[in-house]
Amino acid sequence: MLTEQQKQERLKVVTGSDASTILGVNPYTSILDLYMYKTGLKIEPDISHRPHVRAGSMLEEVVGQMFEQETFKKIIKPTKMFVHSKYEWMAGNIDGLIEGENAIIEIKTASRSDGWGEQGENVIPKHYLCQVAHYLAVTNAEMAYVAVLIGGWDF
Repeated sequence: MLTEQQKQERLKVVTGSDASTILGVNPYTSILDLYMYKTGLKIEPDISHRPHVRAGSMLEEVVGQMFEQETFKKIIKPTKMFVHSKYEWMAGNIDGLIEGENAIIEIKTASRSDGWGEQGENVIPKHYLCQVAHYLAVTNAEMAYVAVLIGGWDF
């Protein structure tokens, strides 16, 4: 979960989840809502108490461990928000860097497989694809891994 300070910092920049909203593929937020949040005309609702949000946050560490066991790759947890080296309005809180590679990892949980391809396929829901592409640009990473736990058991 993000701290209150991190939430305030994110209001000043375009983040990965903002990118999907701007492109019109975020099923949870409209571009008008995003504009109102960023300009302070509307306060973004706190959804941290919702069961699926709480579970996703709590399971992130477990899914990361599953990824490490499956791939033998080590995840380095960042302690700060990344900001693009040239475009300071582009930023993001990434889930992890991959040790020894110029790569990032984004970790997700999902209740069902809607929009996700089979293991090993490069098929992920559009709004997450926008988020990952944004993070690749922000970090200048060469590639991204997306680890997802679907239905609590399908990794």
